[in-house]
Amino acid sequence: ERFDEFNIVGRGGTDLRPVRQWIIDNKPTAAVIFSDLICYPMEALPAENMIPMLWVAVGNKSATIPHGEMVYIKG
Repeated sequence: ERFDEFNIVGRGGTDLRPVRQWIIDNKPTAAVIFSDLICYPMEALPAENMIPMLWVAVGNKSATIPHGEMVYIKG
Protein backbone atom coordinates (compact mmCIF):
# COMPACT_ATOMS: atom_id res chain seq x y z
CA GLU A 1 0.00 0.00 0.00
CA ARG A 2 1.09 3.53 -0.60
CA PHE A 3 2.36 5.68 2.26
CA ASP A 4 1.25 9.27 1.72
CA GLU A 5 2.98 10.57 4.80
CA PHE A 6 5.18 9.30 7.59
CA ASN A 7 7.10 10.85 10.44
CA ILE A 8 10.04 9.04 11.98
CA VAL A 9 11.85 10.61 14.89
CA GLY A 10 15.34 9.40 15.66
CA ARG A 11 17.64 10.01 18.55
CA GLY A 12 20.84 8.64 17.04
CA GLY A 13 22.87 5.71 18.21
CA THR A 14 21.38 2.96 16.07
CA ASP A 15 22.63 -0.42 17.25
CA LEU A 16 21.52 -3.47 15.28
CA ARG A 17 22.89 -6.03 17.77
CA PRO A 18 19.57 -6.14 19.72
CA VAL A 19 17.67 -6.65 16.45
CA ARG A 20 19.92 -9.57 15.52
CA GLN A 21 19.55 -11.12 18.98
CA TRP A 22 15.76 -10.70 18.93
CA ILE A 23 15.61 -12.55 15.61
CA ILE A 24 17.76 -15.37 17.00
CA ASP A 25 15.71 -15.62 20.22
CA ASN A 26 12.22 -15.29 18.73
CA LYS A 27 12.63 -17.02 15.36
CA PRO A 28 10.25 -14.89 13.25
CA THR A 29 9.46 -15.95 9.70
CA ALA A 30 10.47 -12.55 8.27
CA ALA A 31 11.57 -9.09 9.41
CA VAL A 32 11.06 -5.52 8.23
CA ILE A 33 13.59 -3.07 9.67
CA PHE A 34 13.20 0.70 9.41
CA SER A 35 16.39 2.69 10.01
CA ASP A 36 18.61 5.33 8.51
CA LEU A 37 21.29 2.62 8.69
CA ILE A 38 23.93 5.13 9.69
CA CYS A 39 25.52 2.56 11.94
CA TYR A 40 27.73 -0.50 11.91
CA PRO A 41 26.23 -3.23 9.71
CA MET A 42 24.39 -6.05 11.42
CA GLU A 43 26.49 -9.19 11.75
CA ALA A 44 25.14 -11.92 9.50
CA LEU A 45 22.61 -14.24 11.07
CA PRO A 46 23.54 -17.88 11.70
CA ALA A 47 22.32 -20.14 8.88
CA GLU A 48 19.59 -21.66 11.07
CA ASN A 49 18.16 -18.15 11.76
CA MET A 50 18.30 -16.83 8.19
CA ILE A 51 14.95 -15.28 7.28
CA PRO A 52 13.67 -12.98 4.54
CA MET A 53 14.51 -9.42 5.56
CA LEU A 54 13.30 -6.13 4.13
CA TRP A 55 15.38 -3.13 5.14
CA VAL A 56 13.76 0.27 4.77
CA ALA A 57 16.57 2.84 4.62
CA VAL A 58 15.20 6.26 5.49
CA GLY A 59 17.22 9.17 4.14
CA ASN A 60 20.38 7.14 3.42
CA LYS A 61 20.52 6.11 -0.22
CA SER A 62 24.06 4.71 0.18
CA ALA A 63 23.13 2.30 3.01
CA THR A 64 24.34 -1.28 2.77
CA ILE A 65 22.81 -4.40 4.29
CA PRO A 66 24.23 -7.84 5.17
CA HIS A 67 21.46 -9.80 3.41
CA GLY A 68 17.88 -9.43 2.25
CA GLU A 69 16.33 -6.64 0.18
CA MET A 70 16.46 -2.90 0.73
CA VAL A 71 14.16 -0.09 -0.26
CA TYR A 72 15.02 3.57 0.11
CA ILE A 73 12.65 6.25 1.39
CA LYS A 74 13.72 9.83 0.94
CA GLY A 75 13.79 11.36 4.43
